[in-house]
Amino acid sequence: TRERIVEQQRASLRSTLNEVVPADRYTNALLDDVMTIHDPELLGTDEVLTAYRARRGLEPVAVLFPVVAPDGYSGDIGLLVYVIRTWGGYPDGMAFAVLLMNLTVPLLDAHTQPRVYGRP
Repeated sequence: TRERIVEQQRASLRSTLNEVVPADRYTNALLDDVMTIHDPELLGTDEVLTAYRARRGLEPVAVLFPVVAPDGYSGDIGLLVYVIRTWGGYPDGMAFAVLLMNLTVPLLDAHTQPRVYGRP
């Protein structure tokens, strides 16, 4: 059963990565061609991230790694991407979801930021 769980996790990860870069765009074993990246200043996290390299022959096609929002709303964006792709007419729900979440920032700031002393 442990092997089946691992294989199901790999299949799920492969499916997720193929949503970003379709399988017909690369020829390598995407889940086996990995590297680790660690740059807290650039990536905004102290975590070591696994990056998956997509290649067509020897030519690089893409590098895929998880997006991390240390002070953000990655779970909410994931939910919005799902909703937009499932019930909306936009195949690229990520850009639209980021736009929607960024539009909510002023509203959230207005209700969560403390008032500056001396201002109404």
